[in-house]
Amino acid sequence: MKINKFIFIVSVISLFFVLFFFSVFYTIYNLPFYEYEYEKYDIYSLFGKEKTISVTRNLFNYFKNKEYLDNVFFNEEEISHLYDVKVLINKFYVFYLFNLILFISSLFIVYRLKKKRFVKNIAKILVYTGLFSVLLIISVFIFYKVTGFYFLFEKFHEILFTGNYSFDPGVSNMKAMFPDGFFMDMSFRIGFIFVLESMIVLLTGIILKRKTG
Repeated sequence: MKINKFIFIVSVISLFFVLFFFSVFYTIYNLPFYEYEYEKYDIYSLFGKEKTISVTRNLFNYFKNKEYLDNVFFNEEEISHLYDVKVLINKFYVFYLFNLILFISSLFIVYRLKKKRFVKNIAKILVYTGLFSVLLIISVFIFYKVTGFYFLFEKFHEILFTGNYSFDPGVSNMKAMFPDGFFMDMSFRIGFIFVLESMIVLLTGIILKRKTG
């Protein structure tokens, strides 16, 4: 029973992280989202559409270790910060893959332990993961309403970066291209996708649970 409970907990936690980081990466590398934001904040009027999209694609490839960063468009301090961002994204991606492998492995173990109850156990994992994810999002949203976005945004940078994250939009191409509102919209989009995934997982678990009795 202890082993089964441990595997169950590992399954729920690993699936939670898989869902969350999928929503993060889906948003980070979603060019149509950036294009919408550039229109919203009138970024094309600053750099031109062709240049803005070109820089965005360069950023995507830089984060994926496929290209060097455009050191003409970005200054030395911005390059330093974007390097830290790349390192963080790559760490998150490794963590995402680790949890994906962990989840798949835990499902295999669940299947090997109790083949006849496999679907019931899957349903239980999905229900608990969905509930946990939705409750966490609600808690984060309440915290956001109390503190505000900019407090959370500042704390996020203080914890994860080395101090090279404050830029003047009047002289910084990066800050002008990605204003605070852009990151607020990105956060909401990540949260929306994560909630949508969590609800699908929860409903799927409930349906499977009802079908298996």
